Parts: sequence; C-alpha cells; structure tokens
Amino acid sequence: MTEENPFDKNLTSERKVTMEDDSAFGDVIRPAVFKMGRKAMRQAMEELEVHPTTISNWQTGVALPDVEKLPSIARLFDIDLVTLQEAYRLAHQARELKKKAKSSLTRTIRSRNK
Repeated sequence: MTEENPFDKNLTSERKVTMEDDSAFGDVIRPAVFKMGRKAMRQAMEELEVHPTTISNWQTGVALPDVEKLPSIARLFDIDLVTLQEAYRLAHQARELKKKAKSSLTRTIRSRNK
C-alpha cells in the first residue's frame, strides 16, 4: 500500500507553476529513496538502467527522468503514479520557465549593450 505523500496536497493541476517547482520531482522521490535499502536500490537502478548519480540528480532537481520511466519509478519506489506524474509536470514546466527567463534576460542584456 502506498503511503500518503505529504506533497500530494501541493501538487494540483490548478496550481500556478513557479521556478521553484523545479525540485518538485525530487521532493516526491527523495523520501522513498531514503527508505530503500542498498540492495533494493541496486535492483531499482538495474531495472531502470540508470547510474546512482542519475537518481541523485533526480532527487536534487538537476535532471528529470525520461517520461517513459515514470510508471517503473512509481512501482519501484512505491509512489503513487499520479503524484509522480504531477511532480514531473511541475518540475518540467518550472525548468521551461527558467529557460525562458534566462533567454529573455540574455536578450535584454544584449540589446542594452548594443
């Protein structure tokens, strides 16, 4: 049985995405990763075909997994798939917001330096 995730209440599609949401995915998987033993974690990495640093990058918001891996991640880490998908959506959209903000700032700086 999947435990209730404390982040569930904050992950609603009506909620406006902010740049700080880039850590939403990591916030959801981090508690599950810490609960796993080393043996279970090794098995999960093998099944997902990822390196240990990859999972660490997911936890810290440095990277997001391929969307196709979400069902396997949910099962292996015992996380509700809908919660995981919503966290992924928030993190992905936050990353896009950051890219747009950076691009806009770069254009502004370049136009002022002309």
